[in-house]
Amino acid sequence: MKILVTILSAIALYNGTCVGQAALNFPQDFESGDIQVVLKFFNSYLNEFKDTAQPDYKRYFTKQDCEKYKVPDFIVFGINATYPTYKMGKPTILYIRPENNMYHIKTFFGNPATNNISVLCVTDHYVKYQNDSSLRFVNSLDVNAATFKTQTVSNITYHYPAAHSFNIGRADDLITSVRKLEAQWKLPPHHIDYYFTDTDEELKKLRGFDYCLDISNKNKPMGIAASDSLIFCSGLGEDYFHEVVHAYLNSLFPNSPLKEGLAVLYGGSMGHDLYWHYVRLRTYLAQHPGISTDTLSYIDDETNPQSILKGIICANAFKKEGIAGLKKLMGYTNMEDILKSGYKTEPADWARIFQME
Repeated sequence: MKILVTILSAIALYNGTCVGQAALNFPQDFESGDIQVVLKFFNSYLNEFKDTAQPDYKRYFTKQDCEKYKVPDFIVFGINATYPTYKMGKPTILYIRPENNMYHIKTFFGNPATNNISVLCVTDHYVKYQNDSSLRFVNSLDVNAATFKTQTVSNITYHYPAAHSFNIGRADDLITSVRKLEAQWKLPPHHIDYYFTDTDEELKKLRGFDYCLDISNKNKPMGIAASDSLIFCSGLGEDYFHEVVHAYLNSLFPNSPLKEGLAVLYGGSMGHDLYWHYVRLRTYLAQHPGISTDTLSYIDDETNPQSILKGIICANAFKKEGIAGLKKLMGYTNMEDILKSGYKTEPADWARIFQME
């Protein structure tokens, strides 16, 4: 996707240099004593990302949130799954104001030092005094999903907007797919909290983004598995199998570069199955001979070529050797070894996988 290019550019440009003291949009708005205390707390949190990949969340979030969520801040990896949002852009706090016994912090992350202001994201954080007078962040779900309904179907607990009419048929379809996955991989059921909305913009707001650069002008299904017990998704309602596959299988192969390919094999991508994307990608490559597929990151807003290529590799392994072949494949830790072993080719010549099926 072209958004991926923008994200990678932001990572390359800033490379962690943005964390530190946040700028203030109008400094005079932050002079009162209570606002200064909240500001110091927030700046301390941002500074934690300067020297470490992640902070000690127990210093900033409640004990309950830290026990429930591996990463209780859903903004940290809300844009890139492995690189913290707070390292991607320079922060400017727009305001800090009291709101419902909390303090609401709205922050702009981007690059104002260009001819056109480049906006990475605008975030909403909430801070509250605890019984011991310490400050802690309020989990974004406690604020933004306060009016959501819940319904449990088998081992999946759905959380969804109150205006949504729950579709039990789609939920049953998901459970059927999950049971088949468990049987193939010989895995027991485990509980998953499944948050979903109709649009990606609604999903981003749920997680704490007022705006994010990967909110497309075309509403496509989107999702992310925050952990093996928590997923967020939009656009497919109760049956977003792709992210559930991540929740079940990612932890089995933490160092594999093909985790996305495995999810695409089982659950498709952006609402379409692997074969649908395969036909589109093969047509594109035929129309663009000689293209370097290792750097091909964008065709259009329907098909992510890197994800689909990895899905095809997983599909070929499954076709040849079943689950045993997939397990062997997922044991590799880099694409170079995978391509040399399975296709006798180099990463720059991924297109050969279409000729060797």
